[in-house]
Amino acid sequence: MKLHSLFFTILLLLGASNVEAFFPDLVDVQAQYVPYTVADTSGLEAQVASYDAVINVPLVLNQKTFLIPGIAYHIDSIAYDREPEDFTSIRSLQSIEIPVLFVRLLPDDWSFSVRIAAGLAGDFEGFDTGLLRGMALGMVTKAFGDQFVLGVGAMASYAFGALLPLPAIYLDWTPASWFRAEAFVPGFTKVSWMPIERLELGIRADLSGNEYAIRNPEAGNDLDHIAHSLATVGVHGGVRLFSSVWLTVSGGRVVWRRVEQFDDENQTLVGGSQGLPGDWFARAGLTFRIPQ
Repeated sequence: MKLHSLFFTILLLLGASNVEAFFPDLVDVQAQYVPYTVADTSGLEAQVASYDAVINVPLVLNQKTFLIPGIAYHIDSIAYDREPEDFTSIRSLQSIEIPVLFVRLLPDDWSFSVRIAAGLAGDFEGFDTGLLRGMALGMVTKAFGDQFVLGVGAMASYAFGALLPLPAIYLDWTPASWFRAEAFVPGFTKVSWMPIERLELGIRADLSGNEYAIRNPEAGNDLDHIAHSLATVGVHGGVRLFSSVWLTVSGGRVVWRRVEQFDDENQTLVGGSQGLPGDWFARAGLTFRIPQ
């Protein structure tokens, strides 16, 4: 299994004992900054600023059945320094995704959820079927009282001619109203402390990344797509501004980061796998959560 594909398949679907927790946020806008770092042996330096925007529309089909369609947009904006003379720059990598989440509440605090998503990802210098991708996640969730939730399931992604299935596990432990520990394997781990109703503090570890089709004719005939993956660990905080609108900030350390280049047969190009030095990161966002 190629490690970069794991990050591409991670879908953050959260189950919980109350109905509201099944829903993703109504609106979520995020920005992340990672400073310049040496990108290859030529001395080239690259800096990536990432931006995300997500909109979801919960639809109540009946008291126990919900459908949540949405749309998500992501862009990695790349700046360079110390560029070699023969270097061909890729200034932005973008993705558009249309997900649909189905939730069915079952007896005895069980639930069943399915998320299906289709989209495009690439430099958007040209369009063909190679930009298409699809993802799916199914999960069964059980609430053990008000303090512990366990979910198990499976996910799969399809892109660039490869199908990758993976297991999925969700854990949510809330022993008190001011403390919550949450994990989605293989996506994230988060521990939160809520000293007052309007404030949230904690630590979080994330795996993230994406694959992008490259259609810039100046990028080279062998290069078909690239993958950018990273792992971060840091602190996070959130303040409720009004109603269910939250301002969030986080920062910490990029502990693992890699860029890989592939041909049209999904094989790594010679010299096309590059581990990048770790550095700090900063992230800020505005989120409109489901009203409680």
